[in-house]
Amino acid sequence: ARAADTTSTAGPATGVGSFVGIESLVGNGTATTLTGAAFDLTGANSGAADGIGYAQVSSLQGRAGANSFTGSGGSVSGGITDGGGPTSLGGTITSGGNQSYAGTTTLVSPTTLAAGAGSTVALASVNGGGLELNTSAGTTSIGTGTNLGHLSVTGGLVTSGALQASSVTVTGAATLGANVTTTGTQAYGSTSLSTDVALSGAALSLGSTAGNGNGLSLNGDTTAGIVTGLGTLTT
Repeated sequence: ARAADTTSTAGPATGVGSFVGIESLVGNGTATTLTGAAFDLTGANSGAADGIGYAQVSSLQGRAGANSFTGSGGSVSGGITDGGGPTSLGGTITSGGNQSYAGTTTLVSPTTLAAGAGSTVALASVNGGGLELNTSAGTTSIGTGTNLGHLSVTGGLVTSGALQASSVTVTGAATLGANVTTTGTQAYGSTSLSTDVALSGAALSLGSTAGNGNGLSLNGDTTAGIVTGLGTLTT
Protein backbone atom coordinates (compact mmCIF):
# COMPACT_ATOMS: atom_id res chain seq x y z
CA ALA A 1 0.00 0.00 0.00
CA ARG A 2 1.16 3.55 -0.68
CA ALA A 3 0.58 6.21 1.93
CA ALA A 4 -0.41 9.72 1.01
CA ASP A 5 2.45 12.03 0.12
CA THR A 6 1.88 14.09 3.27
CA THR A 7 1.21 12.34 6.57
CA SER A 8 -0.12 14.24 9.58
CA THR A 9 0.77 13.08 13.08
CA ALA A 10 -1.83 15.27 14.75
CA GLY A 11 -3.57 12.17 16.14
CA PRO A 12 -2.22 8.84 17.38
CA ALA A 13 -1.52 6.01 14.94
CA THR A 14 -1.94 2.50 16.34
CA GLY A 15 -1.44 -0.94 14.88
CA VAL A 16 0.59 0.36 11.95
CA GLY A 17 3.10 -2.11 10.55
CA SER A 18 4.86 0.08 7.99
CA PHE A 19 4.44 2.94 5.54
CA VAL A 20 5.67 2.81 1.95
CA GLY A 21 6.31 5.70 -0.42
CA ILE A 22 6.02 8.56 2.05
CA GLU A 23 7.47 11.76 0.62
CA SER A 24 6.92 14.08 3.59
CA LEU A 25 5.80 14.10 7.20
CA VAL A 26 3.98 16.88 9.02
CA GLY A 27 4.07 16.92 12.81
CA ASN A 28 2.04 18.99 15.23
CA GLY A 29 4.74 21.44 16.23
CA THR A 30 5.98 21.55 19.81
CA ALA A 31 4.76 18.04 20.71
CA THR A 32 6.42 16.10 17.88
CA THR A 33 9.66 14.12 18.15
CA LEU A 34 10.94 12.45 14.98
CA THR A 35 13.18 9.36 15.21
CA GLY A 36 15.59 8.60 12.40
CA ALA A 37 19.22 8.01 11.51
CA ALA A 38 20.26 10.76 9.07
CA PHE A 39 18.93 14.28 9.61
CA ASP A 40 19.39 17.40 7.49
CA LEU A 41 18.04 20.57 9.13
CA THR A 42 17.01 22.97 6.37
CA GLY A 43 14.33 25.22 7.90
CA ALA A 44 12.54 26.11 11.13
CA ASN A 45 11.38 22.74 12.54
CA SER A 46 11.78 21.29 9.05
CA GLY A 47 14.24 19.33 6.98
CA ALA A 48 14.77 15.72 5.94
CA ALA A 49 15.13 12.50 7.93
CA ASP A 50 16.43 9.45 6.10
CA GLY A 51 15.57 11.16 2.83
CA ILE A 52 11.96 11.97 3.81
CA GLY A 53 11.01 15.62 4.22
CA TYR A 54 9.50 16.74 7.51
CA ALA A 55 7.84 19.88 8.86
CA GLN A 56 6.43 21.03 12.21
CA VAL A 57 8.80 18.68 14.08
CA SER A 58 10.24 20.20 17.23
CA SER A 59 12.70 17.52 18.42
CA LEU A 60 14.97 14.97 16.76
CA GLN A 61 15.90 11.56 18.16
CA GLY A 62 18.57 9.35 16.65
CA ARG A 63 17.91 5.64 16.47
CA ALA A 64 20.31 2.88 17.54
CA GLY A 65 23.32 2.58 15.27
CA ALA A 66 25.08 5.26 13.25
CA ASN A 67 23.50 8.72 13.13
CA SER A 68 24.23 11.94 11.28
CA PHE A 69 23.04 15.50 11.85
CA THR A 70 23.72 18.17 9.25
CA GLY A 71 22.83 21.82 9.69
CA SER A 72 21.84 23.42 6.39
CA GLY A 73 20.29 26.63 7.67
CA GLY A 74 17.60 24.91 9.72
CA SER A 75 16.72 24.47 13.38
CA VAL A 76 14.39 22.77 15.83
CA SER A 77 12.61 24.48 18.70
CA GLY A 78 13.08 21.47 20.99
CA GLY A 79 16.04 19.19 21.55
CA ILE A 80 18.37 16.87 19.63
CA THR A 81 19.55 13.50 20.94
CA ASP A 82 21.60 10.84 19.18
CA GLY A 83 21.01 7.11 19.54
CA GLY A 84 24.20 6.45 21.49
CA GLY A 85 26.16 5.05 18.55
CA PRO A 86 28.68 6.74 16.25
CA THR A 87 27.42 10.13 15.11
CA SER A 88 28.68 12.54 12.45
CA LEU A 89 28.07 16.28 12.72
CA GLY A 90 28.46 19.08 10.21
CA GLY A 91 27.25 22.61 9.54
CA THR A 92 25.30 24.77 11.99
CA ILE A 93 22.94 22.71 14.12
CA THR A 94 20.54 24.91 16.08
CA SER A 95 18.05 23.92 18.77
CA GLY A 96 15.91 25.70 21.32
CA GLY A 97 16.52 22.91 23.83
CA ASN A 98 19.37 20.62 24.79
CA GLN A 99 21.66 18.77 22.40
CA SER A 100 23.04 15.45 23.64
CA TYR A 101 25.49 13.23 21.76
CA ALA A 102 26.26 10.14 23.86
CA GLY A 103 28.09 8.20 21.17
CA THR A 104 31.46 8.82 19.57
CA THR A 105 31.06 11.96 17.50
CA THR A 106 33.03 12.85 14.39
CA LEU A 107 33.04 16.24 12.67
CA VAL A 108 32.69 16.00 8.89
CA SER A 109 32.88 19.77 8.29
CA PRO A 110 33.37 22.87 10.47
CA THR A 111 30.55 22.57 13.00
CA THR A 112 28.52 24.92 15.17
CA LEU A 113 26.22 23.52 17.86
CA ALA A 114 23.88 26.24 19.11
CA ALA A 115 21.38 25.55 21.90
CA GLY A 116 18.90 27.95 23.47
CA ALA A 117 19.66 30.15 26.46
CA GLY A 118 20.04 28.01 29.57
CA SER A 119 20.21 24.80 27.53
CA THR A 120 23.14 22.41 27.27
CA VAL A 121 25.33 20.87 24.58
CA ALA A 122 26.77 17.52 25.74
CA LEU A 123 29.42 15.60 23.79
CA ALA A 124 30.65 12.34 25.30
CA SER A 125 33.55 11.98 22.86
CA VAL A 126 34.37 14.10 19.83
CA ASN A 127 36.99 13.60 17.11
CA GLY A 128 37.45 16.81 15.19
CA GLY A 129 39.49 15.58 12.26
CA GLY A 130 41.31 18.91 12.49
CA LEU A 131 38.04 20.83 11.98
CA GLU A 132 36.68 23.78 13.94
CA LEU A 133 33.99 23.27 16.59
CA ASN A 134 31.91 26.16 17.91
CA THR A 135 29.32 25.73 20.65
CA SER A 136 26.84 28.20 22.08
CA ALA A 137 24.79 27.16 25.12
CA GLY A 138 24.33 27.79 28.80
CA THR A 139 26.87 25.00 29.36
CA THR A 140 28.87 22.80 27.00
CA SER A 141 30.17 19.53 28.44
CA ILE A 142 32.84 17.49 26.68
CA GLY A 143 33.99 14.06 27.81
CA THR A 144 37.03 13.72 25.56
CA GLY A 145 38.06 15.79 22.56
CA THR A 146 40.76 14.79 20.08
CA ASN A 147 42.23 16.40 16.97
CA LEU A 148 39.96 19.43 17.12
CA GLY A 149 40.71 22.55 15.18
CA HIS A 150 39.82 25.74 17.02
CA LEU A 151 37.34 25.10 19.84
CA SER A 152 35.20 28.13 20.61
CA VAL A 153 32.73 27.90 23.50
CA THR A 154 30.22 30.68 24.08
CA GLY A 155 28.94 30.08 27.60
CA GLY A 156 30.33 27.73 30.19
CA LEU A 157 32.50 24.65 29.61
CA VAL A 158 32.79 21.46 31.68
CA THR A 159 35.40 18.83 30.75
CA SER A 160 35.86 15.37 32.22
CA GLY A 161 38.47 13.92 29.85
CA ALA A 162 41.53 15.08 27.98
CA LEU A 163 40.99 17.79 25.38
CA GLN A 164 43.30 18.34 22.41
CA ALA A 165 42.76 21.15 19.91
CA SER A 166 44.64 23.69 17.87
CA SER A 167 43.33 26.43 20.19
CA VAL A 168 40.60 26.97 22.78
CA THR A 169 38.48 30.01 23.63
CA VAL A 170 35.85 29.96 26.40
CA THR A 171 33.78 33.05 27.14
CA GLY A 172 32.11 31.80 30.33
CA ALA A 173 33.12 29.84 33.40
CA ALA A 174 35.20 26.73 32.74
CA THR A 175 35.31 23.70 35.03
CA LEU A 176 38.27 21.60 33.95
CA GLY A 177 38.45 17.92 34.84
CA ALA A 178 41.40 16.85 32.69
CA ASN A 179 44.40 18.14 30.76
CA VAL A 180 44.01 20.54 27.83
CA THR A 181 46.66 20.55 25.10
CA THR A 182 46.83 22.98 22.18
CA THR A 183 49.36 23.97 19.58
CA GLY A 184 48.05 27.53 19.77
CA THR A 185 46.45 29.63 22.47
CA GLN A 186 44.04 28.90 25.30
CA ALA A 187 41.80 31.62 26.74
CA TYR A 188 39.34 31.15 29.59
CA GLY A 189 37.08 33.29 31.72
CA SER A 190 36.85 32.20 35.35
CA THR A 191 38.24 28.70 35.82
CA SER A 192 37.65 25.98 38.40
CA LEU A 193 39.58 22.72 38.70
CA SER A 194 37.85 19.44 39.57
CA THR A 195 41.09 17.42 39.49
CA ASP A 196 44.80 17.98 38.86
CA VAL A 197 45.08 19.70 35.45
CA ALA A 198 47.90 20.49 33.03
CA LEU A 199 47.38 23.24 30.46
CA SER A 200 49.85 23.16 27.57
CA GLY A 201 49.86 25.66 24.72
CA ALA A 202 51.67 28.48 23.00
CA ALA A 203 49.99 31.05 25.26
CA LEU A 204 47.61 30.59 28.19
CA SER A 205 45.17 33.23 29.44
CA LEU A 206 43.13 32.57 32.59
CA GLY A 207 40.77 34.77 34.51
CA SER A 208 40.26 34.07 38.19
CA THR A 209 41.09 30.43 38.99
CA ALA A 210 39.83 28.28 41.89
CA GLY A 211 42.00 25.24 42.46
CA ASN A 212 39.74 23.48 44.99
CA GLY A 213 42.85 21.83 46.42
CA ASN A 214 43.96 20.45 43.05
CA GLY A 215 47.26 20.93 41.26
CA LEU A 216 47.75 23.11 38.19
CA SER A 217 50.58 22.80 35.69
CA LEU A 218 51.06 25.63 33.20
CA ASN A 219 53.17 24.89 30.13
CA GLY A 220 53.28 28.03 27.99
CA ASP A 221 53.44 31.81 28.29
CA THR A 222 50.77 32.55 30.89
CA THR A 223 48.70 35.49 32.03
CA ALA A 224 46.30 34.89 34.90
CA GLY A 225 43.97 36.68 37.24
CA ILE A 226 43.56 35.86 40.93
CA VAL A 227 44.44 32.22 41.67
CA THR A 228 43.21 30.62 44.91
CA GLY A 229 43.05 27.19 46.52
CA LEU A 230 45.70 25.38 44.48
CA GLY A 231 47.26 22.25 45.88
CA THR A 232 50.38 22.74 43.75
CA LEU A 233 51.38 25.11 40.97
CA THR A 234 53.95 24.12 38.37
CA THR A 235 55.17 26.48 35.65
